[in-house]
Amino acid sequence: MKKIYFLVLGALFSYTHAQLIVSEKIYQQMDARENPRVLLKSQKATVDRDSYIYTIAGTRDFKSGKNFQAKKLDDFHRFTISKKNKKKRPLASETEMRTRAMEDIKAILPKDVADSCAITSVGYEYEQRDSNKPRVVGSMIMAHRKLDGIPVRGSSYVLMSYDSTGNLSYMDIQWDKYNKVLAKSTVGETKRNKIHREEFNELVETISHDFKENELRGSLDNSTQTLTALENDNGEVMLVPSVTFIGQYSTKDSDESIPMTFDIPTDASLVPANKAIVSR
Repeated sequence: MKKIYFLVLGALFSYTHAQLIVSEKIYQQMDARENPRVLLKSQKATVDRDSYIYTIAGTRDFKSGKNFQAKKLDDFHRFTISKKNKKKRPLASETEMRTRAMEDIKAILPKDVADSCAITSVGYEYEQRDSNKPRVVGSMIMAHRKLDGIPVRGSSYVLMSYDSTGNLSYMDIQWDKYNKVLAKSTVGETKRNKIHREEFNELVETISHDFKENELRGSLDNSTQTLTALENDNGEVMLVPSVTFIGQYSTKDSDESIPMTFDIPTDASLVPANKAIVSR
């Protein structure tokens, strides 16, 4: 039996399953996706999102430019600047570093690649000297891909490293090539939504059980529409329209929050008959 209680900080009702809290926001988002006429302001409607999947057709190659060198390393390319800027630029706030990173992406990568990049995280590297406060000595910035405006949960990424002078040290990129394939749904919208809800409820119960067994506690706080990489038993990888559920958890002895994400396809009929697993 679900128990409802009020979260003061979140200003939203939430549902709790043992040690897992599911925000009411997630259920509102699910309702909005099933009924686009009541889309939340934070959600954007997309056309024919569930009508296509993407198959991987290899990885993209990159070439050196006038001011930078590109070198193939394993399954990614590394860009280094030929002539570094001698002028120091402070390692600024997260907002400013996002802007700086996008400027460098647009200056180095082909336009079609740069236009489909989205900064997803900004981190800082620190150096501790004696009893003084830690000094910021670098920044690592991650960008991921969007296809048709939808975030991709796959192997395409851009990783950027900035040194203590605030200038770009290197940029690593792996960028898959995709074929967009028409994939007709074999179930009606009502049944599709029902299956998705059932899979979400099963996910919540599974997480709750695991948390109880391992003395963990956590919450599912948000969800977003994505294209998620799935690999079937034959080793075929494809991007399938999905919903990614975002949350966090911690152990009973620590208040440190650890991120967690889970993916559920929005249309089970687009997933191959043989069991699909999320490619990590």
